[in-house]
Amino acid sequence: MISDSPRKTDYTEWVVAFFDVLGFDRLVNQSAWNNEEQKDALNKLNKLIHILERSIPTLDSMVSESVPQEVIPRHIYISDSIICHARIA
Repeated sequence: MISDSPRKTDYTEWVVAFFDVLGFDRLVNQSAWNNEEQKDALNKLNKLIHILERSIPTLDSMVSESVPQEVIPRHIYISDSIICHARIA
């Protein structure tokens, strides 16, 4: 049976930051070319991906142990964007 009364929704406040990695698209496009620029673009692209994989966990490790885990920003990176989000305490 479907109830006509509205369900109560609990909301929480979050802060979200989007970081765009400038030049990422150009590197991806150049990496498809078949020449010396391709090798250079692939090297730069690999270095950039490595930096992205290391940077946020490195920053997370610098957070004081006194900071509650639920307010430490979480992150994800998708294509040329890093997205960080944290619950507001």
